[in-house]
Order: sequence, then C-alpha cells, then structure tokens
Amino acid sequence: MRRKFRAQHHGGSPHEPSRVGRFRAFSAGTPSSGEADPLTLETLKLHGLPIESLRSKHWKEFATPSAPRMDFVISVCEPPDAELWMNWPGDPVRAHWHIADPAAANGSLLDRRNAFRRALRELENRVRLFMLLRHDQSVEPSRFVRSYGAPAA
Repeated sequence: MRRKFRAQHHGGSPHEPSRVGRFRAFSAGTPSSGEADPLTLETLKLHGLPIESLRSKHWKEFATPSAPRMDFVISVCEPPDAELWMNWPGDPVRAHWHIADPAAANGSLLDRRNAFRRALRELENRVRLFMLLRHDQSVEPSRFVRSYGAPAA
C-alpha cells in the first residue's frame, strides 16, 4: 500500500479533506480498493480522529482538472512511482516521508495494531514539523525538494 499525503492552503472540496491548521489534507494511494483498511479506521477512531465517509482513493482522483489544486504532495510508505512525480498537475512541491507501511506488517493482531499506531504517530510528528516550516511563494520548489530529500523528478 502506498499512501500519499496532499496539502493545499484553501477552499472546499468534494474529495473529503481533513483540516490540519491552515492546510487541508487529502489521502490517496495505490492500490485502491475503495474501502478503508479496518485497522486504519480502528486506529483513527482510537485516537479521536473522524472516520465518517473515509474510503480508499487512488491518487489519480486528485490529478484531474476538477480536483483541488495541490501546493504540496507528500508520499509516504513506499517511494513514489515516476508517474506520480512526473505528471502532477500544477507542479506542486513534492517530498517523500518514509514511514513503514502498517498494512504490510506481519505478526499477531497486536503487532499489526502497533504498526498502525506507530505509523500514525510518525505521520502526526512529521505533519507538525511540516506546519512549522515557512510556506510562502518565496521558497523555490526545486530547492525545497532537494532540501527535504524527495526523489529527483
């Protein structure tokens, strides 16, 4: 499972964003079954996060002309494929955060639950740090990508 975190600064959307401070965040990935992973829902609910209307979405849903414009695209879990990096509309700033894919965890149910909790904790920490960065038009996207370790586009 590859998950992508997308953030943009403004506006409403039919793509079910979550609000993160001054950002709206979207989640999508590959592959997409249309249904959210039960352990994902359990973990989010346990941590007081809303789970209503969540579903698995393919990242291509956000690469259409009618989709919200993205300022940042951040891939997590596995490195992004070339198609994502090369063909994103609007040329948003792109980065990759390696977080172990909890859906790939083996072991007991407790081991798998712990993998989901660990992934959520890591993602929350990175989002908090991301929100502390200066986000304005004076930052050249290619410099940001090099500085924060995304694969070369």
